[in-house]
Amino acid sequence: MPIPPIRTITLGIADAHPLTSAILKQAAATLENASARYMEAGYEVQTVRLSTRPIFDDLADWSSSGLLNYVQELQRILDDVGLSYCSLGTVQAARKCMQCHGANCNTGA
Repeated sequence: MPIPPIRTITLGIADAHPLTSAILKQAAATLENASARYMEAGYEVQTVRLSTRPIFDDLADWSSSGLLNYVQELQRILDDVGLSYCSLGTVQAARKCMQCHGANCNTGA
């Protein structure tokens, strides 16, 4: 019977945003180690991924331009360490809208 592939190995990062290069490098090394161990045991590992805390919870007081600069730098670091998949946490759209627009928020709900 063939060994089924492992679709993904996901590592959750508990550190708050903004994440540092050192945190992301350590995460990449941890995922690479886990992937290698499964492959040595005969499994195919299809992807490795990161999951972070909700970005808008951690950086709620940042400006739009500050957020954009951060996520661009984050993407650069992820590319440098070879991580193609990263979740930036859940987005609480209604809560974010209420923070920005108060009672005038129209979420479509």
